[in-house]
Amino acid sequence: MIRTAQQLAKLPEGEHKHVTIRSAMPGHGDRDLKFLDHLQKKFSNQVGFLPRQALEWNIERGKVSIALENDEPAAYLLGKGNYLRDAHFGIIYQAAVSYDARRRLMGTALVQHFIDHMEPNIRLIGLWCAQDIEANEFWNACGFEAIAARHGSRRKGRVHIFWVGRTQRGKHEELRYPRQTRGGLMREYREVYGLKPGEEYKDVVLPELPEEEGSKGSAKGSGHGGTKGRAKASRKPRVSLAEMQRAFRYGQSQHICVVIAGMTKYLPVAPFEMPNFTDLAKVMAPGVDQGASSSSLQLPQGPQRVIKAGTKEIWTPARDAA
Repeated sequence: MIRTAQQLAKLPEGEHKHVTIRSAMPGHGDRDLKFLDHLQKKFSNQVGFLPRQALEWNIERGKVSIALENDEPAAYLLGKGNYLRDAHFGIIYQAAVSYDARRRLMGTALVQHFIDHMEPNIRLIGLWCAQDIEANEFWNACGFEAIAARHGSRRKGRVHIFWVGRTQRGKHEELRYPRQTRGGLMREYREVYGLKPGEEYKDVVLPELPEEEGSKGSAKGSGHGGTKGRAKASRKPRVSLAEMQRAFRYGQSQHICVVIAGMTKYLPVAPFEMPNFTDLAKVMAPGVDQGASSSSLQLPQGPQRVIKAGTKEIWTPARDAA
């Protein structure tokens, strides 16, 4: 159970009377945006990095909370609900406190503010934290539990720990973690591994990350910063729209076809077993003669219903981690 409310209740009366927490606001000379951008760059090794446009987008949608001390920004938290399409799961993407505002439970107050202003159906809150930073102890003290881990970026070679905490509404909710993630600057799928019972986050060792496609065959003796003597990564040939249509029609594609406002898009999905084209047409174009050949099927124009690719579960209960 998340213990931020109990921690704040122990503070002496008036301890935080000079601290206020509000949602970050767009405009006003971009004061809040500049503060977020400055603090995330200062602590980029701890919180990662989001482009300025992404920060603006989150501020406009009320996903950022800012703590002010004597009317000056001192800390912020960025998070939202509906993590990986789970209506009961919230996620914290970034949380940072200025050096001169630490050791006064300001981060704890931000977490509690985030919980208080979440949708009423949120029962679990999770976050990813690099294994080698002190913030893990903060989340542990707040009542979060380390239940899973994944590889970070190939450049840094770090391990990310997945912390999950129950809100008051979810005190009986079973802890769970995603089977796989893909996001951030990594742009790669990452398998998520459950921690063994009793395993500490500091002791987590993951299997070696599979070698990146196209990185094999690099020549020895290449100089620092140079490309001489290094094999170039092979690029995949660009596939034309006509070839994608042909592969999709005959069940040889790893894509799903979506038609929106008359525009045809082929979106990659994995892992995914390609359905029969006629079966897909039944969903997207009900009433089409099922005896018609695949080449004569016409998809209707305009927005279509979303087709969920596959039935594989994307969440793993923490009890199955072992």
